[in-house]
Amino acid sequence: MNTLKKERSLLKKLIKRSAKSDDGKILLSEISYGLDNYYLKQLINHNLVYKDCHKQDDEGNEIIDSISISELGFHFKEWTNEERKIFWKKSILTPIGVSIATTVITLIVTWILTKQILK
Repeated sequence: MNTLKKERSLLKKLIKRSAKSDDGKILLSEISYGLDNYYLKQLINHNLVYKDCHKQDDEGNEIIDSISISELGFHFKEWTNEERKIFWKKSILTPIGVSIATTVITLIVTWILTKQILK
C-alpha cells in the first residue's frame, strides 16, 4: 500500500493521540480541517483509520464526531518495514549475489582453461 510521507506522519500523530485517550478515539475537533483534511481522507480510504458515528441528526444522517485507528493502522509501520526488507532482498541483494557467483564461476573456468592450455 503506497502512502505519502504526510499521510504516514499524520497516522503517527493520530496513534499518539489515541494512546492518550481512554477509549482510543480522537475527536475531529482535534484534527486540523477535520474530515476535509485530504491526508485523513486517504488514511480512511486505505482502512488505516475509520470514522466513528455515535449520533444522528433530525434527518437520520450520521454525525461523525471522532475517528479511531484500525488494527492495520496500528501495525502499518511493521508492514512497511517488512515490505522494505523484501524489496532489499529481492531487488538489491539477490542481483549482487548472482553477480558475485557469476564472476567467481567465470574466473574459475578461465583459470582451469588457461591452466589446461599452458600444459
